[in-house]
Amino acid sequence: MATIHFSQVCKTFGEVTAVDRLDLTIADGEFTVFVGPSGCGKTTSLRMLAGLDEVTSGRIFIDERDVTHEQPKARDMAMVFQNYALYPHMTVAENIGFALKLRRLGRAEVAEQVSRAAEMLDIAHLLQRRPKELSGGQRQRVAVCRAIVRNPKVFLFDEPLSNLDPQLRTSARGEIRALQRRLGVTSVYVTHDQIEAMTMADRIVIMRDGKVQQIGTPVEIFERPANTFVAGFIGNPPMNILPLAALGKAAGLSPQLAGVDQSETMIGIRPEHVSFVSVSSAATIARVVQIEMIGTECLVHAEIGAERIIARVVRPLAPRIDETVGLAWPDDEIHLFDASSGRRMGQNLRLSA
Repeated sequence: MATIHFSQVCKTFGEVTAVDRLDLTIADGEFTVFVGPSGCGKTTSLRMLAGLDEVTSGRIFIDERDVTHEQPKARDMAMVFQNYALYPHMTVAENIGFALKLRRLGRAEVAEQVSRAAEMLDIAHLLQRRPKELSGGQRQRVAVCRAIVRNPKVFLFDEPLSNLDPQLRTSARGEIRALQRRLGVTSVYVTHDQIEAMTMADRIVIMRDGKVQQIGTPVEIFERPANTFVAGFIGNPPMNILPLAALGKAAGLSPQLAGVDQSETMIGIRPEHVSFVSVSSAATIARVVQIEMIGTECLVHAEIGAERIIARVVRPLAPRIDETVGLAWPDDEIHLFDASSGRRMGQNLRLSA
C-alpha cells in the first residue's frame, strides 16, 4: 500500500495544456476517482502517475519517494486498461501469470498465485480458455485478476467498465469496490461516468479542461458543489441552474437576499427537491412541456418564461403536459452561484413570497 502526492503537476502537448497544476494527496488505502468529460485531463493524470506519459513540470511522489522520472516498472503499480490489453494467444492462466513469469518465479509458485487470485474473482473455471472465448465481463475480471496477482502498492483503473453493458457495469463496479476494500490497496480510478464516481469513490477529483474543479467525498460534492460546472455534472439528472432573476421577480426576495444582485446570481435546485403545488399558493408559476417516464418516477420538464426546470417526482404526482403548475422547494436546498465566475456563493438561503 502507498500514499500518492501530485505536486503542481503539469502536462502540455505543444500549445495544449492537458493538465494544469494538479496538486493532490491520496491517502494510503484510499479509492480515488478522477471524473470529468472527455479531454478534461483525467486519463493523462493517470498515465503520468503510471509513468506512461512524461511530466512537463511538477513532481509525483509515492510514499515520499520522487518517482517523477522513474520507469513504469520501478513504480510497483498494476494497471487495468479500458480494452483490458489481454494477450490473445495466451490462455487466461498465462495472461494472469505473465508478470510473475517475468519475475522468474517458479512454475509451481506462479500456478499457486494464479489459482488463488482466480478463485477470488470466481474465474477459476476459465483458466484454460483464451480471451476470444470470454464475454466482456469475464475479460474484465481477468484483467483485474492480472493486476491483483502482482500484489502492487497501487491499482490504476482506466475506464475498465466502459465496454460493458449497463446491467453488467452495475455489478462489476460493486465487485471492484468490494475487492479493493478487502485488499486495502491504494487505488486510482478514471471514468467519465459520474454514477461510477459517486458509487465507488472515497474521494472524487472532478476535472475540466485540465483543471481540478473540486475534490471531496461524494456527499460533499453532491451537497456543496464548488461551481456551476460541478453542480451541472453531478446528479442524475443534474441540478437545475437558472438566473436568480427568473425566480426572484416572481417569488420576491427575503431580507436575507436583499444585498444579492439578481442579475449577477444563478440559483441551483436539484430536480428531486422540486415539487408541485397549487397555482394559487405558489410564488413561481411554470408550464409543463415534457414528461419522461423512468419506472416509478417521472422527470417533468417545465418552463418558467424562457427558462426550463426539471422536477423528479413519483409517478402519481406528475402533472399533465401543457398544464400550468406552481413550483416549490425546501428553503434549505437552494444553492447560489456567481453568474460571472460560476463559483458557489452559499446555500440555505431563503426565497419566499
